[in-house]
Amino acid sequence: DIDDYSERLYGSIKGCLALLESKLNALKDRSIFIRPGQMYQNRLDEIASLSSRLNLGTKYSLDAKKQYLQGVEGRLKAMNPSSVLGRGFSIARNKNGKIINSKNDIDVGESIITTLSDGIIISNVERKD
Repeated sequence: DIDDYSERLYGSIKGCLALLESKLNALKDRSIFIRPGQMYQNRLDEIASLSSRLNLGTKYSLDAKKQYLQGVEGRLKAMNPSSVLGRGFSIARNKNGKIINSKNDIDVGESIITTLSDGIIISNVERKD
């Protein structure tokens, strides 16, 4: 009986050792153990690539936003009352400062204050057609 136990124990230990040896052999073939510096370099390369992509993406995004804002700025400048006056338009107001939109907003004999690009003109209404 002791011989049977002894053989079974020997076989069991031999099997465990064989399993551990195969696991060790599998580990020794991994690249981290063959070239440990290579894994580190691969990660550095990956970080550099991601950083480059992030920089390009950010630049593209900022350029697109800048172009959009320049377009908005141009439209706002075109609609700015000073710009409109500079193109030959004027703003006519009554003596209370209310904008005159129609000939019906003012009566004959009333004063009109007209704002131009370079100043104001005060005039009197003589006639309405």
